[in-house]
Amino acid sequence: MSVFTLDPAAGNPVTTATVDKLCSELGVTLRDEEKDEYTRLLAVFHDATEQLMSMEDYVPQVDEQRFPRTNVHFPSKTENTHGAWAWRCDIKDTNPESTGLLYGKTFCLKDMISVKDVPMLMGTNFVQGYTPDMDATVVTRILEAGGHITGKAVCENMCHSATSHSSGTGLVENPFCRGYSSGGSSSGSGVLVALGEVWGSIGADQGGSIRVPAANCGIVGLKPTFGLIPYTGCGSNEPTNDHIGPMTRTVAENALFLEAVAGSDNIDDRSFAAPAPGHLPKYSEAVNGLPQQLPLKGMKIGIITETLKIPAMDPRVLQTFRTAASRFEALGAEVSEVSIPIHSKGAAIWTGISKAGGFLTKTSSFGRRGYQMVSLNEKTHPLEQKNWDNAYSATKNIYLNGLYASQKFPTLLAKTTNLSRKLRDSYDKALSQYDVLITPTLPYVATSHASPDATPIQQIAKQIGLTSNTAPFNQSGHPVLAIPIGMLEVLEGPGVEQKVKLPVSMQVIGKWFDEMSVYRVGGAWEPGVSCLKAPDAEAHAINNSYTRALEDHVAQLESKINSLQAQIHAPMTPNQVVESAGTSMSHNVADIVGMLSTGHAEAPSYIGSSSGLALASNLGDMVKATVWNKALWIAASGADDQERPMEGGRVLGESPTRRITISELRNNAADVPPDQMGKRMIEAFLVHIHPRYPFLVPSNIWHFHEQRHVLSSGDAPSQEDHLKLFVLYMVYAIGALNLRLTQQSYNETPPEKFYIAALQHVSGAREASSIHNIEAMLLLVLYHMRSESNYGLWHMAGLAMRTCIDLGLHREASTRHLPPTTQQLRRRLFWSLYFVEGVLSSTLGRPISLSDTDIDQPLPLSIGDDEPTGPSARVEIRPVPGREAHPYTKMSQAILLFQLRRLESRIQRCIYRVDRETSTLLPELYPLYTELETWRANVPTGMKENMLNPADLYFQQCVTSAGQICQIHQRLHRSSQYGHSSVAVHTIFVAGVTLLYCLWLHKQTVWSFSVSNSVRACSCVISIMAERAPWVRRYRDVYEGLVEATMDALESSEDATASAFGRMSADFSLEGLDILDDAAYNMAKQIIGWAE
Repeated sequence: MSVFTLDPAAGNPVTTATVDKLCSELGVTLRDEEKDEYTRLLAVFHDATEQLMSMEDYVPQVDEQRFPRTNVHFPSKTENTHGAWAWRCDIKDTNPESTGLLYGKTFCLKDMISVKDVPMLMGTNFVQGYTPDMDATVVTRILEAGGHITGKAVCENMCHSATSHSSGTGLVENPFCRGYSSGGSSSGSGVLVALGEVWGSIGADQGGSIRVPAANCGIVGLKPTFGLIPYTGCGSNEPTNDHIGPMTRTVAENALFLEAVAGSDNIDDRSFAAPAPGHLPKYSEAVNGLPQQLPLKGMKIGIITETLKIPAMDPRVLQTFRTAASRFEALGAEVSEVSIPIHSKGAAIWTGISKAGGFLTKTSSFGRRGYQMVSLNEKTHPLEQKNWDNAYSATKNIYLNGLYASQKFPTLLAKTTNLSRKLRDSYDKALSQYDVLITPTLPYVATSHASPDATPIQQIAKQIGLTSNTAPFNQSGHPVLAIPIGMLEVLEGPGVEQKVKLPVSMQVIGKWFDEMSVYRVGGAWEPGVSCLKAPDAEAHAINNSYTRALEDHVAQLESKINSLQAQIHAPMTPNQVVESAGTSMSHNVADIVGMLSTGHAEAPSYIGSSSGLALASNLGDMVKATVWNKALWIAASGADDQERPMEGGRVLGESPTRRITISELRNNAADVPPDQMGKRMIEAFLVHIHPRYPFLVPSNIWHFHEQRHVLSSGDAPSQEDHLKLFVLYMVYAIGALNLRLTQQSYNETPPEKFYIAALQHVSGAREASSIHNIEAMLLLVLYHMRSESNYGLWHMAGLAMRTCIDLGLHREASTRHLPPTTQQLRRRLFWSLYFVEGVLSSTLGRPISLSDTDIDQPLPLSIGDDEPTGPSARVEIRPVPGREAHPYTKMSQAILLFQLRRLESRIQRCIYRVDRETSTLLPELYPLYTELETWRANVPTGMKENMLNPADLYFQQCVTSAGQICQIHQRLHRSSQYGHSSVAVHTIFVAGVTLLYCLWLHKQTVWSFSVSNSVRACSCVISIMAERAPWVRRYRDVYEGLVEATMDALESSEDATASAFGRMSADFSLEGLDILDDAAYNMAKQIIGWAE
């Protein structure tokens, strides 16, 4: 025992009570005279451990300059037809060697293999919000060999299912017939390879998880010799049966793939016995060098008798296997059966180790040299109830079995470890007589999916006996190749009537590190099987061929554009780049369009006065003129706070506007404000508006303020001066509006006068460069969002976004070569506009202009306002995806809102749909929920105290979140920073109605004092808003009526009286409304009855 000191540090928490508790848990006691000394020894151990835990972790480094991560996103439904993609990305060598073994080939990775900055789902919500901070060794080797990683493939839930129904992202469909399993747990890998969406995949195999999907999907999968491919950076189930290996469509491809990724990495102790990468056999030669005649002459092949007698064996599978085995004789080999009795106990030996050892793996990090995934371990150590509630049935079973074994059979792991050595020796004895052994891979063809509401036993019943012939070789460690050998009709499930056929597979087992013989046998037999091509594979092949041709075409185009940018960029200032792009590049437009339309006779390759380009440009000018004219409208009643008259059941003045007259522009504009008054308005803007929309440079605003008299004094201000004054007066107007809305004793110049003053200089904004044009439009939108007139909001925001799209600001390429300062400001501008347009679209119930799938512009860096414009801009920062708000700065709030808005956009695109039944959209919820939880987990520490924790269940979370909105607004109302803009009214009203709707759906289970307080908070806030702004009174009256009706329903039966609605004046007719939700319809119908 090593002890380096006997003096505990001051404040050490260890006491004799600590030692007594530990002894109690061990079921032992210490003598009284020993306690103090053991307490002291434990205390110094505690001190030493704290020092160790404070040290920086030692994580393998990633060369992100050579292998940058781009286009990281959750796959859309259109690019994920079989549910096989877990995550999409683009990672490849920036300067690859064309001689690399994997050059030009595409790959996916099972989603339990670490890829830095790409989230890892592991098919589960047992662990949430995990993004690796390193690349697995196998990832680096693929990239170094010239491979192109295009995403992560779905992994079954924690690698704990041999069928493809368990992943939190939904079913993974068999490539031959939907409704059937694609095998597990490397389900996504099998499907994507079978469909030809990737050339190859790395799967993981702890009990057959490469070979089962290979068999179900009709492809080739290798579980290599234990440790031949390093396991560094891969999620472990049980370290003595962990394997990763290649999955491809042919044996030759599989051998080439192994050649590129095999060999010890001197990190993973599983791989210490494996040869170094430079000393590996040329596996591909085992297949490519086969003689044409009798390629297996002289080889002896043994059929393991016990593998043919497992209880679950389908006789048709057995016959298909025997037919396939007989073909080896025609290839020159000797074939005979060999009995290995312990094979029949192999699955039980594997079960004992996987349950007892798997439990230890999940509850501790003991037992391995190499790299430990500490940040992943922290997600489950210690186990919490929320993890347990989200666990898959097989995961819970491992915990229960493992804990039970540790208590009732404490030597189980030791005994089965010894028996697994006996299992290995028995196979080795047979392999001393035979070159390879063969078995059926699976006892039956793929089964149909378990139903969504299946019980744990019903889920497991779909895979009883499935891995009887695969799991034993995980404990013995021998190399095993699964190859397809035929097709059989299904006997159950949706494909019976159509007589659907699914693949059958055979295993080839070799000696340790003798993959050469395994490949030789598999490669010789392979030409004997008719092509097993999934029905969709041909279409995918065509699409992939077209995609590759298009990528080549785009590469040529990008090369040409980059050369043009290089010519244009060098002599210009940052502000001149965008302004001159339209003129300096105009003579090259025909060339570029010609390239794009090459080979398409229907697309003209010329540019002229009658071409689409000219027409689009003219239409664009017309649209801009129309929309800018909308900015010259103001609220019809100005700042009058008196009650507005009713007409036809509608409140007049709720949003009516009128055009500003020339006399108003001349006579009602504000004068230049005094210094202190101007500073107060600018500070209000910078404190309350700028943190959410940081597209202006604060130092510029202060500079304009200092020059306000000089800018306004000239008889004929320049266009640049007009622009500066427009920006300054809009900042004054928005700041003053904010001060008035928040009741901060603002009794000075009305905001409308500053707005009118700004419009006097609108020509400077309209005629400025496109970038300044967008900034000006965004200022107008921000003003009208907070005013009582929202005329033109939607049109102005849409025009600003279309202008962004015209400039390509939604694309990373548009800012890639800009100076650091300009780059960050452009990104701030685009994301501010994206956020504000999203807020408007959700508020007004209209679609957004730009889908989140069309955006690859990175988020701005989390750096302070003083940094983007200074020489110390920290643009070398490469933030981790999802953690762009770190470190915590004044930009963090905006970045978090940008991330949340993008997630809301995905929710609108995936969930709020009219073309799909609600029940079919349930699989979409998990990845979105996971992303939301990841977003919440990545909120910087300095902001987390303001975050409220929602409940786990979706419905309860809806109730909780709506209540939180009401409580937060009430809390804000108590401060001096609360306003009553249309967005605020919409937010609190919708939150309140959501609470009432949830109460209506589940009266008995939802009602609580917390919900009651939230309903009252909403009522209070809307009532106070209505006192400040008469146009809110309609919302107040409607909400109060809904509250009383809901309370009546809670307290009595459905025949409650209509007295609760006596004060309501709103029209509740359902005529013309399309209400799809039955509960919503019933609620509305009953309310109408009471109201009438």
